[in-house]
This record gives sequence, structure tokens and C-alpha cells, in this order.
Amino acid sequence: MKIITRLLITTAPLFFIGCASKNNQNPADANLFSDQENLVKLIQSSKINDKNRMLVHLSHTCDLHIDGKIFRVLDMRELVKGAQSPRGVNQIILLNPAHQLINRIEYGSARPLFCKDDRLYLYDDLIPDGQSESGNVLKFSDQGFTVTPAHEDLNSLIP
Repeated sequence: MKIITRLLITTAPLFFIGCASKNNQNPADANLFSDQENLVKLIQSSKINDKNRMLVHLSHTCDLHIDGKIFRVLDMRELVKGAQSPRGVNQIILLNPAHQLINRIEYGSARPLFCKDDRLYLYDDLIPDGQSESGNVLKFSDQGFTVTPAHEDLNSLIP
């Protein structure tokens, strides 16, 4: 598979805050989201990635706890084919417990860092589509369909 050989394998380095504990996870889910090849297959079979772009980065960032359920947060980067200089589309992908796409949020530099409860912490500010407010934290509700940006000092969360 061409995509897998070109895939940049990365892992989220910030496991110390907010990731779901292993005893809350279905063992099959833990294997699916920790194995890069299976994660790519899930994205491709669900048609989450754009077939006209080249998938170059995909990682499971963390798990959100929304309305008592675990939702997976993925970080995905695709390159636009045919661009003279590399141009990419960065996206935060939110999957429900059945691994279905619930939300897709494009970003520039506001890369997802880690989760805590129902909040996703970002590297920079982001304005979600259809909103006028920005934030370095996205709070999810309504089974992941509603996103509310906020500002929080990340330094207070680092041990």
C-alpha cells in the first residue's frame, strides 16, 4: 500500500494528561487505535480521508469523555496532489464509540495536544467553522456535534 509506506508514523507524546485509562477501553479498540496499519485501514474504509489527497500523517491523539462515552480524537494531515509546493490539509477527526465520523475540524497551526474530560487542548488558537470566537481549548458536547472554543492557561495543567 503506497499510503502506508509514505505515512509518517507518530505518536502523541502527551499521555500524562487526560488520556482514557486502559480499564475503560475495549481491548479490541485499544489494539485498533495503537496499531498504525489498522488505524489507516479504518480511515480508508470509512472514507474519512480524501481520495484526491495523499495521507501523510495520522495519529490517535487522545480520547474525549463526552456524555459518558469515549470518543477518539485523531490528527490527520493530507497533501494536495499536484501542488507545486507541498500544501496540506490538517484535520482533527472525532470518532464516536462505533468509530463513525462525528466531527471534522480543519486547522492551520492549532494542532491537537491532549484531552481532559470533554476538552481538547490545542497548540494555538482555532476558530471552529461557523463560529466567531476562538480558543486554545475545544469543549465538546451533544455527542460530539457541538464544539465550543475557550481560552485556558495550559501551564496550570502541566505537572
